[in-house]
Amino acid sequence: MEVLNLLQRAYPDGFPKADYFPLLAVLQTDMSEENLSNVVAEFLDDETVVIANDAAKAASLSVPRPEEVRRVRSRLEAAGWRPELDENEI
Repeated sequence: MEVLNLLQRAYPDGFPKADYFPLLAVLQTDMSEENLSNVVAEFLDDETVVIANDAAKAASLSVPRPEEVRRVRSRLEAAGWRPELDENEI
């Protein structure tokens, strides 16, 4: 519920489609596949299996550009998200 509330604070005026894959890429650094799928499916009113498949794409086939990831990460951090930092992302 904490991450779901954070997403609602980060996107109070709706969720732009352009942020979808960057959001999955950002969240998967700190969440299990199951948790990510459940939270994002609840947030977007979608199916968990669809989100899980898209999260895998965000990590391999549809990797978002670094500036897209930074934009979404900044938006989430402004809403209160405090991720564990990965050495490769600093």
